[in-house]
Amino acid sequence: MNMLETVETVLDTSHTVLDALAARECSPMLIVVCGSHTYGTSTPESDVDVRGVFMPPWKALVGLDDIGTLSCEPDAVMHSARKFVGLCAGGNPNILDWLFVPDDCVTYMSNEFRRIVWSRRREFLSREMHMRFAGYA
Repeated sequence: MNMLETVETVLDTSHTVLDALAARECSPMLIVVCGSHTYGTSTPESDVDVRGVFMPPWKALVGLDDIGTLSCEPDAVMHSARKFVGLCAGGNPNILDWLFVPDDCVTYMSNEFRRIVWSRRREFLSREMHMRFAGYA
């Protein structure tokens, strides 16, 4: 996959994600590109991993609907804000990675997410996470 194809895939996937969120009355908060494209290790055969965070509709906030994760083809995964923060607080390496992607891998970020989470992302890091990351690598 060349650079133009990669950009087209990211845009197509982002639109698919936005459509899926709209269908469930969810609001996007963060959409990022993760994986090999983030670290410059992609090959022509590499897929494009799109990840993100959303705010669920009021029905889910009051317990009338359960939306924790939305998955979209070809390779996109979105977590509710509650689930995302819980995974970050638990030191999940795969999820924390989303908070530290380079700026050019952030395709969308709401002002609320930037103010509440992104600006304080280092607060999710702790010395206790050492073993979790060591086990991951």
